[in-house]
Amino acid sequence: MPKKNHDYTKIMGVRQLERFLLERRTPIRQSELATIFNCNRSTIRLWLVELELDDVPIRRTKDRRVYIDRASYLMYVRLSRDESLITMIALRLMQQHLQQSNLHGLEVMHKLGMTLSRGVASLAGEHILQQTAHQRTSLPSLKSKAQRALEKIGEAWLSGRKISWRYQPLRGVKAFNEVFHPYMIEPIALGGSTYVVGFSEQAQSLRARKIERIISVPVIEDEHFDVHSTFDPIQLFEGAWGIWFSQDEQPITISVRFQRHVRQRVLETRWHPSQTIHEDASGNLIWQAVLDDWTPIVPWIRGWGADCEVLEPSELRHAIIANLERSQSLYGLSNNPQSTTPNDDVLRTLLGE
Repeated sequence: MPKKNHDYTKIMGVRQLERFLLERRTPIRQSELATIFNCNRSTIRLWLVELELDDVPIRRTKDRRVYIDRASYLMYVRLSRDESLITMIALRLMQQHLQQSNLHGLEVMHKLGMTLSRGVASLAGEHILQQTAHQRTSLPSLKSKAQRALEKIGEAWLSGRKISWRYQPLRGVKAFNEVFHPYMIEPIALGGSTYVVGFSEQAQSLRARKIERIISVPVIEDEHFDVHSTFDPIQLFEGAWGIWFSQDEQPITISVRFQRHVRQRVLETRWHPSQTIHEDASGNLIWQAVLDDWTPIVPWIRGWGADCEVLEPSELRHAIIANLERSQSLYGLSNNPQSTTPNDDVLRTLLGE
């Protein structure tokens, strides 16, 4: 709450009022605002008009209470050249990660390209605009179920409101209904999934739900939530993996050995938030991570070929062996043993080095 001060300038007062209304969850009377800001109601009316002239979506209830429509509110961010570059790379990576182009991501790219093209970095801006225009041609006519769920979850998260859905656990016998308090949204590069982390009223504990496993259209509730006192995002990404799993989704430790000649490539990327890496006696890398399902990472492991050996779990190891046997049969290599010495030229080409 802003301090009472008679020396509010017009600009300071308008910006303070904007921040206050954004932080407040419910509409408020102008008389209450005048008391809070220690000024006349006419001053509050003037500030509200200034906000509306600045395209801030001020709304009024039937009893004349005021609030900011968060769904229509445009946030202004000032970016340096380096920050613009990082934003563009992040957006491009997101578009490549998704199975279909995301309209909201394209709009951000378009705005970034327009800004850069107006003299700050015209060549880069024009390049981004061309990429955006090309991607628009591949936009699907209908959004996927996961995209619709993500939009609803994002709205609930940004407004601090509870959300309900029907969720299908990976190994659970039955789907279940759940009311959820979304605390944060977290993408996982390995396996290409997105999770929402928060408090589950059904489990009465912190949980992470994979958005792709939400099988109903999420419904945003009217009731707001407060972040649970036990929630620690720093601890979450330093190994508190218990919240990621329900009783029917116990964690699986994935352990693989990478040959030492791909060491640099392995260490260049953080493949999973839970990963740990250490070196064995031969100089090879032992990579470990905790997942709820090993099937999404099978293509990643297969992509490393003979430079990656699965150590555990045994089910994953046997699946990779079976795949290699089928590949040998497909290429007629069953009776043609090959050299185990890597071809460094081919390896560098495959890894883009």
